[in-house]
Amino acid sequence: MSEGQEKPRRLRILVENTAGLPMVGARIKVFYRGEAAGEVVSSGRSLVEFDDIEALELTAAVGGLRASAQVTAGQDEVRLVIPTERAIELAAIPTARCPDGSSGQPCVTCRIGGRNIRICA
Repeated sequence: MSEGQEKPRRLRILVENTAGLPMVGARIKVFYRGEAAGEVVSSGRSLVEFDDIEALELTAAVGGLRASAQVTAGQDEVRLVIPTERAIELAAIPTARCPDGSSGQPCVTCRIGGRNIRICA
């Protein structure tokens, strides 16, 4: 953590269908102030650790369907609801990836705007 940087906060990300079932294999993209910060192929639950949570925007896609959310102050959990009642479960290994191509299972630490953001599938 660089000088002047706040302690990272944790944000849980849940991707569900309208019935509340996890959407395994959903691709979640994380943006910091409009710039790609990383992405995960989710197990239905993911995690982001970052000091400026309120500047993040999230999108999730699975089976051609999408959901998105802007993180707001004080949030420690975001539910991205894919607009379907179908249970979609893609055969995919939960993986996190940075814009530079580096990846990890289940987590990776990316650099964005001179800061570290940890993203976990």
